[in-house]
Amino acid sequence: MIFNQSKLIYIICVFFISIFFSFIPLEVIKKGGFIDRENYINYLTYYSIRVDVNDFFNIYDYVTQEWLWHRIIFFLKDFFFLTPEFIFSLVSFISFFVASLIVLKKTNSLVYVFFLINPIFIDFYYSQLRLAFAFSIWGIAYLLSEKYRKLSILFSLIAIFIHTASLFFILYGFLVYFLSFSKINKFLKLIVLILCGFLTSIITGPLRYSILSFFEDRRAEYVDMSFDIIFSSFWMFLFICIILDNLYIKKINLKDFQAYSIVFLSLILLNYFIGGYSSRFIAATYPFLIISMYYLSSQLRAFCLTFYIFYSFILTYYWIV
Repeated sequence: MIFNQSKLIYIICVFFISIFFSFIPLEVIKKGGFIDRENYINYLTYYSIRVDVNDFFNIYDYVTQEWLWHRIIFFLKDFFFLTPEFIFSLVSFISFFVASLIVLKKTNSLVYVFFLINPIFIDFYYSQLRLAFAFSIWGIAYLLSEKYRKLSILFSLIAIFIHTASLFFILYGFLVYFLSFSKINKFLKLIVLILCGFLTSIITGPLRYSILSFFEDRRAEYVDMSFDIIFSSFWMFLFICIILDNLYIKKINLKDFQAYSIVFLSLILLNYFIGGYSSRFIAATYPFLIISMYYLSSQLRAFCLTFYIFYSFILTYYWIV
């Protein structure tokens, strides 16, 4: 009973933390504001819904045009008469709250929930609203996966109709799930995960323009958003720590969130050399990266936490000034 009460208190704390960091005007703090958030608000304020049922001929159209996202936000506006600002603050709240619950479930620590308050993740849940919402739906699927697998699969499928990029995160989620039951040794599992990360780096980096142009996708025109060495340094360090911890220090099975983190940290590693949209992948997997840091062996965790706190201060400085 004591454990349940403390858990409930933590959840209530996370709820109010999520409200605070979602409904305060963070744009007055950040240098340059949140351009993507402003674009979403303008779209919902001045334009009509841009998806028509007559434009959809198959499942591919519903996925690539992210039909469900447009339906949800216009439904909230037209049926409940909510303002665009409130709707997107609500999206930010859901995104932050679900990410916090994932961290809380695996660490049972509010301290690690506060580690989510980093410029990379703030930009994600406050500005990259569509992907953040899609990932929160997938996050709910992850929270339900242990006891309610069918419901978990349903939520995973829903996320695909909100943002196409959800396919990457969901496919690797299933890969991690199946690897956890496979009998291959840990070293080979790590190789598979790293190669998957490298493959995704190539697809979303050098090959992205060619692939999206082939499908006549407007996102083919996006600029390169790769990190420089300052922004990549901590994630490279965390990647090395997780690998060393699993190969040479801990003699236990690779945990799902560590495996998931390895895929996207290896993507960041290769992105540094070949270019790619690193910030989006880091931000979307942030809860799992925080949890992976918590589960490092004590010495590596101490180094990692020290580096992370210093790294967050540097990022915050560039974010504000």
